[in-house]
Amino acid sequence: MEQPTSAKDILERMKTASTSLSAYQFDFEIKVKKPGVDLEQGRFYYKKPNLMRVEETGPFKHGSVAVLGEDGKVRGHQGGLLSKIVLTLEPSSNMLLTSSGWPLVKSDFVSIVESLEQHLKEGMNFEISSEPVKTADHPQEVFQMEISKPDSSSPFKRVLVDPPTMLPVAMFELDNGKLAVESRWKNIKVAESLDDKLFRV
Repeated sequence: MEQPTSAKDILERMKTASTSLSAYQFDFEIKVKKPGVDLEQGRFYYKKPNLMRVEETGPFKHGSVAVLGEDGKVRGHQGGLLSKIVLTLEPSSNMLLTSSGWPLVKSDFVSIVESLEQHLKEGMNFEISSEPVKTADHPQEVFQMEISKPDSSSPFKRVLVDPPTMLPVAMFELDNGKLAVESRWKNIKVAESLDDKLFRV
């Protein structure tokens, strides 16, 4: 595999990889370095054209389920005693935000890559490793991408990309050099399709 030569190159490869997937699932974990914010863990399912299912398994919104259907509406329920009450929400609802404030309906790989492409369009600086490297915060070698503002040498975001699949496996958001949010995507499983029953509540 040829090594990426620029930010545009690696983002194009990531976009090609993510758009080629018909269906997949992964486990996710979000740690917000802020007092009072619970650890968020869960499982995410995606099926083309734009079906999504999120199951919250960690302390944050434990037991909640949200499904984005073919009609563009989100149906879901909270955990515990409220699990029998199904709500229908607009995708923009504040109830559909992760612990970091990111929209659940933008948690698929294509949307994640598009958010990185937007940074490039805005003129942010990208520094990428020319070959896979071993980092202290991930067990396997990855391409590392650091993004900083034009007037700063300190990155505000660091992204780790899996070389064989060109999919993101971790993202670290920084505030004045200090870790503010840590997001990870684990146990990624690609499939030809997923059962339609998954995308019903």
